[in-house]
Amino acid sequence: DEEPEGLKQEGNEVAEQPQPEPQVVERPSPQPKVQPKVPTPQPKQKPIASPTPAQPIQTQQHEESLRMQEEQKKQALKAAEARRAAEEEARRQAEAERLRKEQEEKKRLVGNSVAGAFGAGKGKNTSHGNGSGTGNQGNPSGAVGGSFSLSGRTIISNGGVPAMPRTNKAIEGKLVIAIEVNSAGVVTSASVRPAGSDIADPAVRAEAIRAAKQTKFNAQEGAGEQRGVIIYKYVLAH
Repeated sequence: DEEPEGLKQEGNEVAEQPQPEPQVVERPSPQPKVQPKVPTPQPKQKPIASPTPAQPIQTQQHEESLRMQEEQKKQALKAAEARRAAEEEARRQAEAERLRKEQEEKKRLVGNSVAGAFGAGKGKNTSHGNGSGTGNQGNPSGAVGGSFSLSGRTIISNGGVPAMPRTNKAIEGKLVIAIEVNSAGVVTSASVRPAGSDIADPAVRAEAIRAAKQTKFNAQEGAGEQRGVIIYKYVLAH
């Protein structure tokens, strides 16, 4: 057998193998230390509110329901207005009835006073239909009585007697008021007739004319304008 290459035997000695050269390990040169960067503080940001989700579009059925509710409200308001109007009308009629009864009672009392001061009121009808009546009112120093004459007519106001003038003056005498009455029974004209009148006071005369125009006669269709008189007598208290 051949001996391995590089080995030589001399006797019992084994030839030494050549030793490898030591390897030189180069150490890396030290690197300079790098300071760590300090992060710059960032300002806090406010959270952004998420957008409100859009309201869902009303459906046609929902819109119809709203319309029905609105219509019901309108109907309820109309009904309430109608009730209020009916109640107001009832109150108005009740008040009118109360005033009417009060007026009738006043007329009745006036008629009683007339009967006591001038005798009972009386009326008469002839072929010409003349009528007359008496009453008193408004003279604190005495009494005022009234009578009338108008063909075919009767007084339908003031308890059947002429409307009475008011005066605060102590006066005695008589005023004859010439009147014209239309077919509806309304006095359309009134003035003092000198014949038979003996009171010259302008204020007393004006008040007598005013009262005469307030007198209402019964209507007479086709009668046209009729002329008559209302006579006021002023009597002092004794």
